[in-house]
Amino acid sequence: MPLDASYAEKIGSYGAAVLPTYGRHFAAWWRDRLVPEMDRNYAYLEEKLDQAGQLSLVELAVLLEDAIDIHDRHWKIHWMLNFAQFSATLNLRAAIERGRGGVDEALLGRLGNSATTATGTRSKRCGS
Repeated sequence: MPLDASYAEKIGSYGAAVLPTYGRHFAAWWRDRLVPEMDRNYAYLEEKLDQAGQLSLVELAVLLEDAIDIHDRHWKIHWMLNFAQFSATLNLRAAIERGRGGVDEALLGRLGNSATTATGTRSKRCGS
């Protein structure tokens, strides 16, 4: 719980400013920057794990630290994706309300659920 009583207002203003930016740019960020970064991270870890028999205990400890750092980074990317989806859903809801006067919640839910990435392919990481 924040100690500053004005925290909610401040963070709300910040969110209102950055969420549209996530929504506007995330597809390109995902395709051009984030997926390649994650792929490089996975390739690095897989290469090192293939060499695990030749690594010293200290080198394996450093590899574990790398894996923890990579997990942390990928978790942050996951939250960027959540922010982008939230922003896009808010924008879609507003557009539907303007155009139709109301929102069909079931349809909105179906529109917001996709296993296809911004590159137009199904994500390898979602089990497909």
